[in-house]
Amino acid sequence: MMKYELIRDELIKKHKELEQRLKNTQKHINHEDGPPDPDFAEQAIERQNDDVVYGLNESARSEIMQIKKALERIDNNEYDLCLECGEQITIERLQVIPYTSLCVGCVDKKS
Repeated sequence: MMKYELIRDELIKKHKELEQRLKNTQKHINHEDGPPDPDFAEQAIERQNDDVVYGLNESARSEIMQIKKALERIDNNEYDLCLECGEQITIERLQVIPYTSLCVGCVDKKS
């Protein structure tokens, strides 16, 4: 059994969930559920909602990219190596943040 098979499975599951979220936010952004409300006050509320949806969309895109990179690192047997210093990332950190690419020490240096 592969060392990080369970984490890999979780990453794939999360990736699918995020892809679905992207589809849903794109539907909203493209007004596939119907045209904007003709009432000006309702349009203002819809625009505020749009800001939230755009944020969710960008967040999902970013997380998908991080997941894809983590899956590549797993496939290349480099998953638990910090991209900054080359030291090993602890399994506890990888379990909490499975798409992380930095060890705790390098994260602390950037803060």
